[in-house]
Amino acid sequence: MSWRNQGSSPDYRFTLANERTFLAWIRTALGFFTAAIAVDQLATSLNDELYKPLICLALLTVSIICSVFAYSNWRGNEIAMRLNANLTYSKSIKIVPILMVLVIVILLSSIYSDSFN
Repeated sequence: MSWRNQGSSPDYRFTLANERTFLAWIRTALGFFTAAIAVDQLATSLNDELYKPLICLALLTVSIICSVFAYSNWRGNEIAMRLNANLTYSKSIKIVPILMVLVIVILLSSIYSDSFN
């Protein structure tokens, strides 16, 4: 039996709030995706063969992770609401900022590595 048929239909307000959260995660993923494209196409000062692809891949990875977490969080909350269970907290709230700090450190090291040479 599909999880969509289990339990009772939740109040539409909670379902819509859950969908808004899902869309916020998707907007965040699109932002990271756009940032990766911008770095690839517009960051002419990052001509290093190591840093530019690394930053783009890191941003694309964060974008994919946000997209996956968006669906898994939406699905988990929807199931919990249908079964009248407690909502769980997302682990992605801890993971995404850590990944962003790593991307920023790579970006800063690529910018300032030219200053020391």
